[in-house]
Amino acid sequence: MKTLYKINLILIIINVILGFTIYLGLLFMIITGLCQVVMYIIYLIKWKDIAQGLRTPFIRYGTIMAITLILFSLGMYYGSDHFLIPVTMITSGLLAFYFLYLSKKQYDFSKENLETGITLN
Repeated sequence: MKTLYKINLILIIINVILGFTIYLGLLFMIITGLCQVVMYIIYLIKWKDIAQGLRTPFIRYGTIMAITLILFSLGMYYGSDHFLIPVTMITSGLLAFYFLYLSKKQYDFSKENLETGITLN
């Protein structure tokens, strides 16, 4: 869990830096999003290690992420650049920070349990 948080943090920092040049920031946002989808799947695989209080926010993130991906796909397929694409890009940026928050909370939970010797098995 520690590694996932650090990778996510590095991706967000790079994305924010590249965001100063709008074009590169938007392109790297796609890479960040793909990496976060893979990390979310890893969190789902390790579901029993997720803090009880973070399970609902992780489900909420997954639901919003799926809806955003569907809207983005519909916007690309039907060529509706005027509304769906900008809305999904803004939502994707907000979701990236929300996922960073969730991964930080999970990292803190894992670190705390490691220090106290509590295991979830």
